[in-house]
Amino acid sequence: MWPFFFLLTFTGCAMVPLSTTLALRDFDPLRADPAGLRANVRVPDTLRVLPGSTRLTFLFSPRLARASEEFVLQLIDEPAAPPTGRLSFTLRVAEADLERLRHVQSEVRDLRATGTRNNGSLTLTALPCRVDASASGPWAVDAFLRVVDAAPWLPVARGMSVSRSTPPICD
Repeated sequence: MWPFFFLLTFTGCAMVPLSTTLALRDFDPLRADPAGLRANVRVPDTLRVLPGSTRLTFLFSPRLARASEEFVLQLIDEPAAPPTGRLSFTLRVAEADLERLRHVQSEVRDLRATGTRNNGSLTLTALPCRVDASASGPWAVDAFLRVVDAAPWLPVARGMSVSRSTPPICD
């Protein structure tokens, strides 16, 4: 299996729970259908996901002709992780980027077939914004990941602090 890491950026940092790490041990990001990959971010009612800030970065090493590829994540209206009364935003790879991501998966698989050892990571980025100027922190968000349609949501971060800096006001 291809070694990889999932990272989540929401202007904070998080430690992935051991239960999620174990659940992902057999996940192969080079063979998984990117159309089934979902992320879910739960935020306090004073925050939103900043439009245009959501990305999936696929980093690979040794490098192909490039070191990484970035793909747009789109907000979708889909039931999320079990409801908790918090605002919830679900993200998926944008339709326009699915074939490009599949092509990158194929390139890295072909490289592996030559016997080249490689490592990589997937980074999900979603930046916050405040609903108005009076919104103040500290803020904590929860993040979940689902790697296959109908699979359970896996916690990636719970109570992740985003109070390092004040997010911009949403447009």
